[in-house]
Amino acid sequence: MVAPAGGTEARFATNPIAFGFPTTSQPIIFDIGTSGVMLGELHLKKRLGELLDPGLAFDADGNPTRDPAAALDGGAMTVWGGHKGSGLALVVQLLGVLAGAASAPEMLRDCGFFLMALDPEILAGKDYFTTEATRFATSMRATRPIDPAKPVRMPFERSAAERNTRLSEGTVSVDEEIYAYLEHFRSKRP
Repeated sequence: MVAPAGGTEARFATNPIAFGFPTTSQPIIFDIGTSGVMLGELHLKKRLGELLDPGLAFDADGNPTRDPAAALDGGAMTVWGGHKGSGLALVVQLLGVLAGAASAPEMLRDCGFFLMALDPEILAGKDYFTTEATRFATSMRATRPIDPAKPVRMPFERSAAERNTRLSEGTVSVDEEIYAYLEHFRSKRP
C-alpha cells in the first residue's frame, strides 16, 4: 500500500510502529504509521468524497493523485519522512518478517506483528526509569515554543486529552454521512 521514497509503486504495508514508556503519571506513548497518510483516512476521505492533500498518493499508473479511490485502486500512498521514513518502514516490515509474515504481504494479508517488551526493573530499575522519564517529559513540555500559543507537548497528549473529554461528556462527534453509513449496516444486522 506504500511506495518507498523515490518510487511510485507499493512495496510496504502502512507499517505502524508504537512505543510506550511508563512514567510516574500518564505514560509516554508514541504511535505512528510509516505512510504519509493512514489507510483509514484514505477510506474516510473516499466515503466523504474529499480529496487528499497533495503529495500523499499515486494512482495505478504512478501519477500523483489527490483521489483516495485512485490510491486505493492499485495505486500507492507515499511514505512518511522521505528516505528516513522509508528506512523506518523497511525496518518495521522486516521485523514483521522476523515474526513470520510474508516479506511482501498482499492486501493486508500475511502481515506480521512483532512485539518486544522490556521490563525497566531488570535494566535501570523501574523507580529510576519512571522518575527519569517523567523528568524528561517535563523538560520537553518546558521547551521554549516557536509559537507561544502552541506549547510543546508530548506525543499522544492531545489524543489522551480528547479521550478524557469524550469520556467526561459521554459523546463522540461523528460526521453525518459516516453515521448514516453505520446506521445502514446496523439496521441489516440479524
